Amino acid sequence: MCKSIAAETKQYREIILLETNKFDCYTSLFIGIGNLQRRIELWGELHERGIFPVLSGGVCLGTAKAGTLIGRQAIVQVGTVIGVNCIINTGAIVEHDCRIGDQTIISPGAMVMGDCNIGQRVQIGPGAVICRGIWICDDTIIGAGAVVTKDITEKGTYYGVPARAV
Repeated sequence: MCKSIAAETKQYREIILLETNKFDCYTSLFIGIGNLQRRIELWGELHERGIFPVLSGGVCLGTAKAGTLIGRQAIVQVGTVIGVNCIINTGAIVEHDCRIGDQTIISPGAMVMGDCNIGQRVQIGPGAVICRGIWICDDTIIGAGAVVTKDITEKGTYYGVPARAV
């Protein structure tokens, strides 16, 4: 089923589809299009057919699940696993071997260094930095420009350098 959908969508010249053995049928299509409106339209067309591709205007070497959006110039490195319905926004960087929980939002310019474990429904603000190996629990908000240097084990809102609970 995946191969026939990929073949049908190749008629659009601005689309780049990447398929690898790492992804199951629902996560094997990555759509990278310069035109955001066309990217959204195509996602809707495929979604109606029961295919749930990952929209990508950036570079994704890790694994992302259905409904995830990877913005322009965002980078997701090897070994990273991104949950369902996440947003990795424009210019965000997620380094190697990270785990990003479902419905998490990583804002423009934020950096998540290697080996991090980010919970579900976490919001990481613009320009925030999550240092290497950090764990962040579910339902946490990291403010703009914050630098997280220690694990966050209690949900809440964290701001500052280093990040502290508000």
